[in-house]
Amino acid sequence: MEKLMSALVFLLLFSFINETESRKDPPPICSSSCGDSLEIRYPFRLPNDPFTCGDPGFELRCENNRTIMNFHGGLYYVKGISYDDHTIQLVDVNFSDDGKCSLPNRSLSTDEILMEDRYPGLVNFTYSYTLNYVRCSDSSVGSVNNSMVPCLTRNSSHVYVNVTNWSSLTSYDVPKTCKVIAMAPAFYEESVPVNPSYETVLKMQQSGFQMVWSVECRDCRAKGRGCVYKSADTTSLFECEKEYDYNAELRYIYTVVAAMFLAAIIGFVRFILLPLVVFSFILHKYLSTNKDYREKSSDIQQPLTPERYNYTDILSMSNNFKDKIGEGCFGTVYKGQLHDDYSVVVKKLESFKVSEEHFINGVSRISGIQHPNLVPILGFCSEGSKHVLVNQYMPNGSLDKFVGNSDSFSWEKVWEIVLETGQGI
Repeated sequence: MEKLMSALVFLLLFSFINETESRKDPPPICSSSCGDSLEIRYPFRLPNDPFTCGDPGFELRCENNRTIMNFHGGLYYVKGISYDDHTIQLVDVNFSDDGKCSLPNRSLSTDEILMEDRYPGLVNFTYSYTLNYVRCSDSSVGSVNNSMVPCLTRNSSHVYVNVTNWSSLTSYDVPKTCKVIAMAPAFYEESVPVNPSYETVLKMQQSGFQMVWSVECRDCRAKGRGCVYKSADTTSLFECEKEYDYNAELRYIYTVVAAMFLAAIIGFVRFILLPLVVFSFILHKYLSTNKDYREKSSDIQQPLTPERYNYTDILSMSNNFKDKIGEGCFGTVYKGQLHDDYSVVVKKLESFKVSEEHFINGVSRISGIQHPNLVPILGFCSEGSKHVLVNQYMPNGSLDKFVGNSDSFSWEKVWEIVLETGQGI
């Protein structure tokens, strides 16, 4: 039993696939006619054709050896089908006889044609027109009074045909005493005057109209996708509009955002962060160097204003001049000590003859000179003929002991000392 059911399912699937494939690609020998020498083949078909022939959405009818199409509820004779250009020419069944005065079998506007999935457009809009049948209660109706339809006009009712391009009349074009009762498309390659006669209208009715047919366009719109021309060189071949790839669009957006974010980071690092780091490094280096220089020279930097001592302080500081460490041109040099155990040099100026005012001015000038190679003046004493200078104690002795000795410094070092001393002065 299971084998039998499996076989039946397989046969149904096989027949369904064959039917689907046959509709997509019908055999070339599958064609028929209605007796009017019009070849009917894929995608068109007649009701009695095999189910593998044609497409059900393009089914035609055969009546009295004439091919008829039911289009939007109206009946139209098929005057021609082009399988190369994908076009079909139709004529309203009420307009087929020469000189027949009538309204169309069914009112049809150009907009209805353009909205059709199977027939997505007219062949040529340049030669496409719309016949607007207007009924008016007044004979003086202005612009719509183009050509009167004699068989439909009565004493109290006048019917006219107003010819426009492929678009229809608007409510602003129709007088209040008139009403559009029917419309019919027409394809007419001869020139149409502004106010055509009813004879011209009859010719336009009998010419019918031409549409483009497309199975692909019908299938595309059935899938919810748009229908576009296959190439710019043709207006009869269509294909499905490419599906919008949301994932690809999101990936593109993410890529752009990531690239912009990365560029912003690179720009921030290169033009903001890196200059700040370099500037901070240079500033730190400068401050560190300047700090080291200040710390190095702090030990020999003298105060701006030397302290004035009395002679009693000098005696106490030098322990009554007991520790003699040298002698100069203007006096003797003794080692002393301040109250905070800070070693100093007390220079007693014995042969220095100058007034107290001049001495104090000289001390003030010398104390204003600050340089690493100059011994700062810490204080002084001036009482009568007693003049004393208090300097910082230099454990290695005075510089003159080394400058005079050729074995101590090179001439380049001596020259450097001289220059720096001059700069300090």
